[in-house]
Amino acid sequence: MEDIKKEEAIEETNPLQAELDALQDKYLRSVAETENIKRRSKIDSENAARIKMINLAENILPVVDASLSALKHNPNDEGIKMILNAAIAALEKSGIRQIKSVGEKLNPILHQAISTAQSDTDSGIIIEEIQTGFELDGQPLRHAMVIVSA
Repeated sequence: MEDIKKEEAIEETNPLQAELDALQDKYLRSVAETENIKRRSKIDSENAARIKMINLAENILPVVDASLSALKHNPNDEGIKMILNAAIAALEKSGIRQIKSVGEKLNPILHQAISTAQSDTDSGIIIEEIQTGFELDGQPLRHAMVIVSA
């Protein structure tokens, strides 16, 4: 008789255990899905911020280019220097940095060589910058256009 009671107890426990296992599985899946949503949300917000920075650069770079061009014609104009410095400072506050060029070794990831010229420096060294390049988080937004020693 006692054996029959044990079997009945086991039979009653099995559906409860199955239901408990199903609920635990459902809970774990919900927690995992919540974590995935948080991760995707963070990535999406980082991408949105990056797009805003790129848009900012696209709007300010023409001011930088015009200022640099004006300084070539009138290198002592303090007003143009102030405008240029303000534009570059605004870019830098947003994480956008100028790409170093003159005196550096040509890096095809950051620089676009448009010409070569004879020079006293080693071959492959940038001797003149035609257009300033800019990068965001190590990725070029615009390559620096340069002349390289032959």
